[in-house]
Amino acid sequence: MKNWLLIIIIILSGLCLSQCVDKTLENNIYEIESINPLDSNYKDFRFLDNVLKDVDIVFIGEQAHGEGTVTKAKTKLFKYLNSKLGFNTLVFEGSFYDIYVAGKFIKTMQNKDMILKSAIPAIWYNTVEFEEMNEILKQEVVSGNLKLYGIDCQYNSLARNTLFNYLEKKLIKNGNSIDSSSLELLNKYIWGTTKRDGSYFDSKADSINVFNTLDKIIIESNGMVSDSTGFWAQSLINLKTNLLIGIINFHNNEPIYYRNNIRDKIMAENILWLHRNKNKEDKIIVWSASMHNARNISSIEEVSDTSFYNNYIPMGQIVFDSLGNNMYSIAFTSSHGFYKTPYMMNDSVEITSKHKNSIESYFHQNSIKYGFVNFREADLNEFFWTKLYSNPHGHKNVKAVWPKIHDGIFYIDSIQPPSIIK
Repeated sequence: MKNWLLIIIIILSGLCLSQCVDKTLENNIYEIESINPLDSNYKDFRFLDNVLKDVDIVFIGEQAHGEGTVTKAKTKLFKYLNSKLGFNTLVFEGSFYDIYVAGKFIKTMQNKDMILKSAIPAIWYNTVEFEEMNEILKQEVVSGNLKLYGIDCQYNSLARNTLFNYLEKKLIKNGNSIDSSSLELLNKYIWGTTKRDGSYFDSKADSINVFNTLDKIIIESNGMVSDSTGFWAQSLINLKTNLLIGIINFHNNEPIYYRNNIRDKIMAENILWLHRNKNKEDKIIVWSASMHNARNISSIEEVSDTSFYNNYIPMGQIVFDSLGNNMYSIAFTSSHGFYKTPYMMNDSVEITSKHKNSIESYFHQNSIKYGFVNFREADLNEFFWTKLYSNPHGHKNVKAVWPKIHDGIFYIDSIQPPSIIK
């Protein structure tokens, strides 16, 4: 009887030890204590010191631009990367030109909130959860401790109010051969894209004229002594790319991946431009959607649109092909909760996750509220090298070998949508 009792105790102890190992997690799996951006205790993020020691660019993603809880977690993660690991450049999935100009204007203009609001996409800026990040931007960019950029070819009010005037003053008046009618058409394009219907030009001839005008100005920009980094030329390449996407949207019936590929390609080129022109000690954080940061998309299974996944090439793939392990992509995922994008829907949408054979089930069944799995560890649990369900891309449950798609997953058990500032 005593022997049986001893055996039972040993078995139960072994089970407890196994559970404790899972609860306190393994070498490649970490429990995060807090995602509160006002919490300055970063001890649960210290594992990143080793993970990111040889990395220049960290992508911090999000599922669908509509997760207030994720915004808070990203803000705390940013604060750690910035204050402890020297990541001093923040890049948003927003206008290449506008955010760069905002980073310059904010240092001298009084109304800093107006400048940031005109440049940072409303999906973040107009939420309560982004307010701490907004304060950080006003302090750190003004002090020169943080460099601010965007990577998207889309543009906003700062471009409309400054870009054409710059071109006219700095380029057109310096003896180039661009005629006034072409300039007038370019100005019409810059202001015309405010239209919601996407109607950039009524005629193909006008579109070609603007393309040719932009090409001429890009050549002029490349010859400018004051533009040693090529920023103005890169800005105009973005303007031209945005025009191309607009024309395709309005005039053509191309599949969505065709337009997405054009946009992701220019975003990747903008990141690589930043990487080429950065100071040796600079490190870059890219704040964007996880789908843009992914790679090997065609290997994802049980998707709703096979054609899209087989043909879409996200910017993460392009950057990885160029920089390899010098970049690190973090995606976010959750088991429960709701999300809502500020301008895409009125009502919150409940998420659902697979509770068997999924990344979410691993954390949820171990009662982990916040966790992180680093896929680059040499001794990564073989469970994560199998095909697992997860929902980091638009909250869609799909199956993949996730270490081939991202470098790490940040798990939040339950999420809430952002609180929209009216």
